[in-house]
Amino acid sequence: MSCLAWNCHGLGNLLTGRELVDIIPAKDPSIVFLIETLTDEARLDIVQRNIDFDHQWVVPRKGRGGGYVGPKFTWCRNFKNGTSIWERFDRGLATNDWFLKFPGSKVHHLQCDSSDHCPLLVVLAPLDISSRKKPFWFEEMWLSNPRCGEIVQAAWNQGFGVEMDREILVEKCGKDLIWWNKNVFGSVKKDLVWKKQLLIRVESEALLNGNNSRVRQLKSEINELLDREARVWAQRSRLLWANQGDKNTKYFHNCATKRFRKNQIVKIRDKQHVWRYNPEEISLVVTNYYEDLFHLARLDQSNGVLDHVPQLITEEMNASLR
Repeated sequence: MSCLAWNCHGLGNLLTGRELVDIIPAKDPSIVFLIETLTDEARLDIVQRNIDFDHQWVVPRKGRGGGYVGPKFTWCRNFKNGTSIWERFDRGLATNDWFLKFPGSKVHHLQCDSSDHCPLLVVLAPLDISSRKKPFWFEEMWLSNPRCGEIVQAAWNQGFGVEMDREILVEKCGKDLIWWNKNVFGSVKKDLVWKKQLLIRVESEALLNGNNSRVRQLKSEINELLDREARVWAQRSRLLWANQGDKNTKYFHNCATKRFRKNQIVKIRDKQHVWRYNPEEISLVVTNYYEDLFHLARLDQSNGVLDHVPQLITEEMNASLR
């Protein structure tokens, strides 16, 4: 699903109308949003027939006014003396509710020859989450369950009396916690849905038998799950002050989604100054960069500098750390 938005100054121009007719089949948008304060419904009826759309909704003008992919600017004015003015007047604007439904949406600036404003193509999409293996992430909400500490302690105790690398111990501890989270601790989101549905049935039963003990128990369990959910999104959003009891999960979800989009690398330029868009190519460019940066051959260049740095760590100190 996609939406085409165009601040098309001069919708009555034949060239503009013809270019719109060419854009529609090429991009196949579900919604076409045309911003033109000087047009009327009769002209829009003609445009609707030309682009073969079934429905039309007109918003009367009140006065006049008017993360992207493509050219930087959306408006241009060329003067006879050879100078030009370039601006980015046209932008996409969304509410938080809409953004939560389509967090991976992108605004594309399309090429245009008949108008001084470029059309905007809004592609509605979820977040494009990479399928690569996710790193281990300790969930702060696990601390609400005493069993979490027992699992960490049990995994760590296996290293005593045995020559076992600490990195291996940490990795095993993470695997044990992931298994416990999946098979014992449970999915907060799924448990919330299930318990809320169960609460509706239990409340109906309580009306008949007059016993609300099960209702109170379920509500307590739901509140605990809501607290866990708030902790998850507070941790995702990296708002440390959220531990003071604020359960505005929707706000934290917005922050976490925004941070994910901001941290996402959609393109990168390699050593040959060529832009790479494929995730595998992006990963290869980053890997090659750091391999070149920390290559052993470069250590020879720093020998002269290290000769003037006093040695503070003795061999005995190094040996005690092993």
